[in-house]
Amino acid sequence: MQNQSGETTLYVAAECGNVDIVKELIKHYDMGSAAIKAKNGYDAFHVAAKQGNLARNGHLEVVEALMRNQPGIAMRIDYKGQTALHSWQSRDRALSLLI
Repeated sequence: MQNQSGETTLYVAAECGNVDIVKELIKHYDMGSAAIKAKNGYDAFHVAAKQGNLARNGHLEVVEALMRNQPGIAMRIDYKGQTALHSWQSRDRALSLLI
């Protein structure tokens, strides 16, 4: 089920950095549906990864939870053809220096 913006419940929880809800949804969610992209072109994993400071606001934990449940998720690309690593790079100067 998606809202008018095409966002799933998992997407909204991931975007908000609510790791407890994400973990609970993972237990009952068809993880194939985690790849559903909202109208903005992002899925739950990418929207969590593109949030500002991953270490704050629960987004890092959301990314970790999604990756633990579905390791291949990190290689998915968004509508720009970019992986989450590209999102992190654009948000995190320290990561940019490592790449």
